[in-house]
Amino acid sequence: MSESAQLPFPLPLILLDGAGSLLLALGIAERVGAVSLLSIMIPVPQIDLVAIVLGGIMMSVAMIGIVRAVRTRKR
Repeated sequence: MSESAQLPFPLPLILLDGAGSLLLALGIAERVGAVSLLSIMIPVPQIDLVAIVLGGIMMSVAMIGIVRAVRTRKR
């Protein structure tokens, strides 16, 4: 059998990016008023802004980790 193809970056970083994207999308949808999932699940004032900020931070950390992993792998 042939070797399985490896990702150039760790899977947890992809999952962190996906979770951040989902949180960001839910926060934006809540802010626009199309969906009210977050305010039903977590009754906190301004939960939409909290979700947007946390989602952005999670995505930023994931992207920094992915870029570092790819750069160190190329060396």
